[in-house]
Amino acid sequence: MRYFMLATLLSLAINFPTLAVPDESQSIRDDINANLRMAEAMYREGKHDEAVALASKMIAKYPKYVEPLTFRAAMHEAMKKYDEAIKDASAAIKIKPSAALYQRRGVLNFKASRFKASVKDFDQYLEARPNEAPHHWQRGISHYYAGMYKEGVAQFEIHKKVNPEDVENAIWHFLCKAKVDGVKKARAALIPIKADTRPWADSAYRLFQGNLKPEAMLKA
Repeated sequence: MRYFMLATLLSLAINFPTLAVPDESQSIRDDINANLRMAEAMYREGKHDEAVALASKMIAKYPKYVEPLTFRAAMHEAMKKYDEAIKDASAAIKIKPSAALYQRRGVLNFKASRFKASVKDFDQYLEARPNEAPHHWQRGISHYYAGMYKEGVAQFEIHKKVNPEDVENAIWHFLCKAKVDGVKKARAALIPIKADTRPWADSAYRLFQGNLKPEAMLKA
C-alpha cells in the first residue's frame, strides 16, 4: 500500500527542515510534535483525509511554524498530490526560506512536470550551496525535460567529476548533447565509462555507443 512506500512521514518531513520561528515555546513544540505523530499514525492506518485534516489544524493554529506545512507537504507528495505539496512548500518558504526547502520544492515541481520551475528551485538551492553543483544530477534531468539542453550538457559534464563511472550520467549527457549537436557528435563526445558494474550498465552503454542493437540490450 502506498503509505508503506515511506519509512515514516515524519522521517520524510525531515527533508523539509525544522525551521521554527525564534523564541519558540517548548509547549508549542511539544503540541506540534504530538499532533503530527498522531497524523502520521492515522496516515499509516490508511486514514489519509483525517491525517491531512489534523496537519491542517496545526497549520491554522501555528501559522508561523513550518513543521506542520512541511509535514502536510510530505503527505500530499506521498499521495501524488503534487500541486498541493508545492503550495505547502511555497508557504513554508515564505515563512523562512532555506536551501533545503528550495531543493525539496524543486523535486516536487519536477514530479508535477513543471520542469522550468524545478530548475529555478534547484538554482536557488545552489545559490546557497554552490559547492553542491557538481553533485546535482537532478538539475541536469530537469534541464533536459525543460528543453534546456546546453545547460544539461554542462551539468552532466561537471557531474562526471564527482561520479566518473556512472553510465546514467553518460547517457543523460548524450541525450542533451544530441539535442544540441546531433547524434553523431554526441556519440563522439560520449563520456568514457569503464567501471560501472551494475548488470545492465555495460549493455546500455554499448547501445548508446552504437555497438549494440536495442533488442540485444533489452534481452541483456
